[in-house]
Order: sequence, then structure tokens, then C-alpha cells
Amino acid sequence: MVSQDLHFDPDQLGNSVLSRNIALSGGLLLVAVSVILPRRPPRPGAAIALMACVNLLLPMAPQNCRVLIQEIEPTSQVGGGYTASFVLAGVLAVAGALAVRLVVRSAGPIAKAPAGA
Repeated sequence: MVSQDLHFDPDQLGNSVLSRNIALSGGLLLVAVSVILPRRPPRPGAAIALMACVNLLLPMAPQNCRVLIQEIEPTSQVGGGYTASFVLAGVLAVAGALAVRLVVRSAGPIAKAPAGA
């Protein structure tokens, strides 16, 4: 039977906060590298593989953050309102959209390959 208590004895787990921190920061570092590298990939397959890596690792970050909060904070203080988090996420999303709009420029029409190529 599974225990209803989700908080475990830290002596049995070792340093779980450190392991979660390494998983979170290491995953985000790999995501950052995977986003930077396909700037000029040698082949399209390399860019697709790196973006697949991003799509695999990036969704793990919110879960790791939530677990870290649950392990660090007392149970009575976890939960409640998330208004500030949603406002911050919205502001960052708008800033990212504006940055893309301002930085990414059209390169013009793509030239067609010659008929004999």
C-alpha cells in the first residue's frame, strides 16, 4: 500500500535538494546549448535533433521547480496564490514576443534551385 505522506525522511534520500538542483540546472543548460547550436547547422537533421532535445528537456523544468518548492518549504506554506507568478510569466512572454519582432528580420525571398541541380 502506498503511503499518503509524500514527504520522505531526508536521511533515506541523501541530498535530494542538491540532486533536483543539478537536474534542473543541468537540463536548462542543455536546453540553452541546444538552442544556440543550430544557428548554422551542417545538416537540417542536426537542427531537428537539437530542437527535439529542447522539446524533451524543457518541460521538465516546471516539475523540478515545483518539487524543489515542496522539499524546501514546510507543507503548510506550499500552495496559495500564484498571481505574481502568472503576471511575471505574462510579462516575460510579451517581452519575448517583442524581442522576436524587433530582432528577427526577413532575409527576403528564398532563391529557387536551378532546374538541372
